[in-house]
Amino acid sequence: MEDGAHGEHEERGTVRRRTVLATTLGALPAITAYRTGAAQPAVAAPVATPADSGGTSVTGLTTEHRTNPLGIDAPRPLFGWRTHSTTRGRRQTAYRILVATDPRRLAPGRADGWDGGRVASSDSVAVPYAGPALRAATRYHWTVTVWDEHGRARTAPAARFETGLLGTDGVANWDGARWIGMAAASSPTPRVPSPTRTAPPAPRSCCGPARPPSSTSARTWSASPAAACAVRPAPRSSSPSARCSTTQARALTFPLG
Repeated sequence: MEDGAHGEHEERGTVRRRTVLATTLGALPAITAYRTGAAQPAVAAPVATPADSGGTSVTGLTTEHRTNPLGIDAPRPLFGWRTHSTTRGRRQTAYRILVATDPRRLAPGRADGWDGGRVASSDSVAVPYAGPALRAATRYHWTVTVWDEHGRARTAPAARFETGLLGTDGVANWDGARWIGMAAASSPTPRVPSPTRTAPPAPRSCCGPARPPSSTSARTWSASPAAACAVRPAPRSSSPSARCSTTQARALTFPLG
């Protein structure tokens, strides 16, 4: 009886040890994986597809290679823009330029300056204006719409430019222009008369009056600076009478009566 109870007790202990061992062995892979850092099989993330045109923008609009210039004198200005995209391989396949005198008219069919229509081209630098003649001293607004290789359109924010007089002859488009000068004073200032120049007195002869010879008959006597007076080098003086000019030589006739 005791032997049977003892055998049953040993059998139960054996079953219990087997259960514990099996449980321990089953948990061992999980513990090993935790200690070694082995990750569970990851679920593949869905591949993100780019939005239609969310990553594309058109910026950097220029006229005559300047941003919003004033006073340009080119009758056919050149336009330019930049296309930026976060998607690799995105490219421009067409564009459309609109020009108007009011930014609210920058729409197809409403532009009063120029509607270039859709042009199949990848050009974005130095694109010439091809509309009607621009008016002088006028502000214009313009924009461009760009299409990519998938036909998706993107429109740039409006830019502007202002024309100059557009004249090279100095006459055209200068109506009403005035020279820049000082503003007129409220009370006129009396003008001071300018000093007048007076002619210097005629130089007097250094030889004195010529006297006729003591002869009873009429004769002609020629007087010259060399004969009438002994011309000697005179010292420099500011007085005209101190010098004898050679232009004073003349012929004198003295009749005797």
